[in-house]
Amino acid sequence: MCCGCFAVDTVSIRTVGAGSAYRPAVQPATGFHSAAVGAPTVIGNTVTDNAKVELQWLYPPEMNGYIKGFKIYRSSKPEGVKDLLRLVENPAARSFTDENPELTNYYAVSVFNDTQETLSQLVTYAELVDSIPPAPPSGLAGMIDSTGHVFIRWAHNTEKDLDGYRVYKANRPDFEFVLAYPSVIKDTAFVDSVNIKTLDSKIYYRLRALCLAQLQP
Repeated sequence: MCCGCFAVDTVSIRTVGAGSAYRPAVQPATGFHSAAVGAPTVIGNTVTDNAKVELQWLYPPEMNGYIKGFKIYRSSKPEGVKDLLRLVENPAARSFTDENPELTNYYAVSVFNDTQETLSQLVTYAELVDSIPPAPPSGLAGMIDSTGHVFIRWAHNTEKDLDGYRVYKANRPDFEFVLAYPSVIKDTAFVDSVNIKTLDSKIYYRLRALCLAQLQP
């Protein structure tokens, strides 16, 4: 089995007969009067210690007297709606540090005064390195019917970077577990088929939760 971000749980199955965030649409200057207050220019970001993201933008210093400050927006996707992350009420500000970024972050910056707000046309992307595996799957349970159909289920993990699950099986807990299905399973249930005439009293299943960082080409 490959190394990476994963967590494991195991279940045995006895065989039958065998025993109000503000959310503006991120579109350039939509609904704003950009002629008087131009948009800031986002120039990039710096990730520090894989824990903080500092944003940088440009804005003419001679406009400081005409604005109230800047608004920072963030989301996990490059398009669509972003959440207001911080209101920076300092016209001279040209940077902002996100102390609690997500693993995947898309930032946009707007400038505002009492009557106008103008959003940057560009976003900046910052990604943290995922070094924390998901929690072990929980609630793993299963059953097998008289025809050899196996049904197992489990609770869904809550990690935002969860990619899915892999299911393994073995006839005994001290045997090597082999993949029961070749692809990553996105659901929280799995159906298998076994020959109950060739089994001992139990069949064992093991479940791994996978994060996105584990899946490398």
